[in-house]
Amino acid sequence: QVGEPRLELPEPEVAGVVDGVLPADTAGTTLTVPYIETVKGDEVFMFWIGSITGEYPDSIKLSEFTAGQRVPFPIPAAVIKGNEGGTVIARYEIKRVAGWTSYAEPLKFSVGMALDLQAPKIKEAPNDTRLDPLDAQSALTAVIDYDALDGDTIIVTWTGAEGTLPAGSHTTAPWRVTTLGPQEIPLAVSVIAFNLAKSITLDYSVTRGTQDPKDSRTRTLAVLQLRVDLSHSPKIIQAADGGDGTELDVSTLTTAATLRGGFWPHIADGQRVWMRAEGTKKDDTPYTRTLWTGPSNAVNALWISQGYLDASLPLADLQSLKDLSPLNVFFMATPDRSTDENLALSFPVRTYTVKAVEEAVQVRFTNAPYVIAPKGRLKDIEVQLSNLDGTPMHGIVTLDLPADFNFSDGESGSRDFPSDSEGKVSIRGVTGAQTSGSYTLVARNGWAVDEASATVTAQGQLKNIPIGGGSWDLKISADGTRVYVTSWQKKNLSIIDTATHQIIKTIENITGAHGIALSPDERICYVSNRSIDKITVINLLTEQVIRTIDTGGGPTGLILSLDGHWLFSCNYGSDTITRCNTDTFEVKTMATGRDPRHGFASHDGKSIYICNQTSSELSIIDIETFTRRPMPLPTAAQSITLSQSGDLAYVASTSSIAVIDIKQEKIIRNFEGAGGHALITSKADDLLYITNISEDLLRTININTGAAGPTFPIGSGPRHLVSSKDGRSLYVCNYGSNYLSWVEL
Repeated sequence: QVGEPRLELPEPEVAGVVDGVLPADTAGTTLTVPYIETVKGDEVFMFWIGSITGEYPDSIKLSEFTAGQRVPFPIPAAVIKGNEGGTVIARYEIKRVAGWTSYAEPLKFSVGMALDLQAPKIKEAPNDTRLDPLDAQSALTAVIDYDALDGDTIIVTWTGAEGTLPAGSHTTAPWRVTTLGPQEIPLAVSVIAFNLAKSITLDYSVTRGTQDPKDSRTRTLAVLQLRVDLSHSPKIIQAADGGDGTELDVSTLTTAATLRGGFWPHIADGQRVWMRAEGTKKDDTPYTRTLWTGPSNAVNALWISQGYLDASLPLADLQSLKDLSPLNVFFMATPDRSTDENLALSFPVRTYTVKAVEEAVQVRFTNAPYVIAPKGRLKDIEVQLSNLDGTPMHGIVTLDLPADFNFSDGESGSRDFPSDSEGKVSIRGVTGAQTSGSYTLVARNGWAVDEASATVTAQGQLKNIPIGGGSWDLKISADGTRVYVTSWQKKNLSIIDTATHQIIKTIENITGAHGIALSPDERICYVSNRSIDKITVINLLTEQVIRTIDTGGGPTGLILSLDGHWLFSCNYGSDTITRCNTDTFEVKTMATGRDPRHGFASHDGKSIYICNQTSSELSIIDIETFTRRPMPLPTAAQSITLSQSGDLAYVASTSSIAVIDIKQEKIIRNFEGAGGHALITSKADDLLYITNISEDLLRTININTGAAGPTFPIGSGPRHLVSSKDGRSLYVCNYGSNYLSWVEL
């Protein structure tokens, strides 16, 4: 019969082998054949097979003296040391005098120091006996420390407590040692949730070369119970402070309340959850609403991804609760996914005090009535919410707009606004209807309602708009509902409603106020302070000065690039131009013509055109490089404006108006005897309007024919002017009069 030889004899004995390891520095040893049932003439063959040195054989023929005895074979030190770090297989066979051969079991062992594999540790459990789950929320790390060799392979096993689901245990993939020293091997954090308040065991095995794996000592580690607090408990988001407060005002609810399940450490898909609410009804009977039960409800992927899961408390349930009674929310979960409620982890109970009686409130407009031009913008609508004794209340005010009125985003109808801590609501940017007439605004909170009138009216024949002092420059908002005007005399900025021609806001203490510029979003206003060599920066939303910018001497006219990124000041008293980055407020100043006083930005956003009052040049400033190229003019210039298309520039001197082709930078026409101080074009680009300070007049010139048109008497020393949005009227500054002139065309 052909096959593997039958290993019928016991394995040999090798002196010095302990726990499967023979020290490499052993000075020779003895391999002993322990089998003694031999006879004279039997021949014993020994084989020492090193994984490095190869085979070292020896044999002996038994005599009458050696037969029936243990047979020793000396092993030289060379074939021991030569296999350091490797293995040896020691075996023997006996060739019987009777003609057959008997084979023995081989003995396999390592050559080198015996591995001393201490128990592993968990990095997140520094005391080596207890693991707090809160210390291992993002990582769980086994620390393996032994005399490792490059190429060793380690496998770590976390074994869950008895009865734990398989997911509570984890065996790592083989970890190859590439860097000597303690090895930090990651374990699955998910095993912790399955072993809360239980003890686990941790061990590892090491495989070196071709040796059999060696097992480490075992560490027993107690996993503590998960600590949860009220922040992990569910909450009713309609309660005070988004559910974190203690009051639930049922009287304000109009739909079911949302009970939001929270997020806790080691939350995982499949964990079972229980949730219920308990309270007292108005008839003093108990109230209970069970929302989730473990067998039917569990954490899912949606819960994990969004950080919460919602359930509904019916409105009828909540309205049935007794006023000032407690409403308790109970929540439990089984991190190990058990459906046994008795094994669930209880979270802190969240308790709300039910407020079931609606408090009497009053709501009122505090700055009504409202008067606007067609499609005009109302002043900020102010509403006060309070209880009946006038104490301010926090709550929601609903504003109902009349037909054809719009909120600032263009939407119409009704909208809710929360009051601040003083019960105030401020609503900005509401615009009115096109059609003249009387309209009604409605503000309400529950049963409390107040109404205010809004009148849309044509402007009529209003002429002078009192502002208290002389003015130099002004701007109009993009929607045409507000005029911003500086008064050098009153040291302030006035904001005027173009529907009523009333000052609705004044910002004081702006010394030497002259030039003005508005950011594209009309949130920031820049005012030059001619007498103190600065620019004041004003936040129009808060009505506060937020900073000042240093300039050259005597800043007058201000020009803002179309994108709002660069601000330029004409420094009349120092023959310079200052450029300011409106994001960083970094400034640079350069020389220009004599007495620069006014300028205009090109429509392509590349250039600024500066008029110099006592030198015959137009300074053209490259916005990006901040370089200047002069363009000769017949006479010194006072002011400049561009056509509506941006192709032509009109430059006013005291005696004439030069028409410049922007692209060619060339004068193509000159209106003699039509000079003035400041000018703008009509909306149709067919007329020029020019202020004349020597005669206190506003003049008109037909651009196509050059013919003079109507003149309008205005205030003393008229300066700069703007057109209404529809182009039917003008607003003119008067340096020597305490009013703004309004001219109906």
